Amino acid sequence: MIRDSEDRHPKHSSKKTERAMSTNSIFMSIVEQHLKRQAICDHVETTESAYDGLMIDEADNIQFEALLIMPISRSDIEVMKISNRPGYVWLKLLHATELKPGFGRVLSYKKFAGGLPGERCLDAKYTLDVISEELQKCISESKQMNGKVKLNCTGPVVRMEVYPNSWMLSWGHRLYTVEIVPTYKLGDDLYESRPIEGYEMLDPTTWHQSFILQERKMLCEGSKKALRILRRLRDFHNFTSYQLKTVVLHEMDVNQDWSELMLRKRLADVLERLEKCLHAKNLPHYFSPEINLLSDMPLSTMAYMCYRIQRLPVNEIEIFDFCG
Repeated sequence: MIRDSEDRHPKHSSKKTERAMSTNSIFMSIVEQHLKRQAICDHVETTESAYDGLMIDEADNIQFEALLIMPISRSDIEVMKISNRPGYVWLKLLHATELKPGFGRVLSYKKFAGGLPGERCLDAKYTLDVISEELQKCISESKQMNGKVKLNCTGPVVRMEVYPNSWMLSWGHRLYTVEIVPTYKLGDDLYESRPIEGYEMLDPTTWHQSFILQERKMLCEGSKKALRILRRLRDFHNFTSYQLKTVVLHEMDVNQDWSELMLRKRLADVLERLEKCLHAKNLPHYFSPEINLLSDMPLSTMAYMCYRIQRLPVNEIEIFDFCG
């Protein structure tokens, strides 16, 4: 029996997981080729979750994630940092730039303090509209995807829901969902339409600098296992996945041994670090430490989670039940 945990995420059968991963690989390849032909994107970057290559939500649904990479030239765009929102920017089109075909569809006008009215900026909503339109065309034209994929275009991403057993008037059981995240690439920097988990964007012209690919490379198998354990501990839903991942990344700077033999010790170290952050009311973003990932957490929640961590019997957690 797993102690001090919530069995919110029952394990999927290997056949279901393998089917979801295989289907997603095929479908995303179709999507990538279609969008590349339409000059919508350079490539699609399928990202692993912080845990084990896929995510399981509260309803036990398999979820994938993919960055839709759209490269733009630094000679065309000025990155304007937002002074009171570290990590967030506006991507302003330079005046001397000639619009590329179709580029005007993803621009909107914004008034900057001290600037001229009508500055043109990349707009996340318009970008999503263009992507959604082309995705719908792609699905309709694809024998494999037509009638098996639904699009949900609310929020900062496009969600593809996959129903491989649909027929006639019934969609059947949903196998998985993939979140497609519009992402502009300038040099080595990525700017995505989603905010940091748990936060909101200021407006559709705001973009969040993303480090998801760097984070994916940094996490090892042991740290992914630690994250799976943390996410399933009772009351730890008070933390976002990103907050927990950040604590683990900080701990990886201090301790390099995340082998199974040391996993319980590493878990205790992470919990100690998390408790110190709660006492300090500050969890620095790993890549942009000026961002405090606890800034929006109520003080009462911080106090309660300190209490929970202090009374968490780490030695009684059945580590391998979480990681099998």
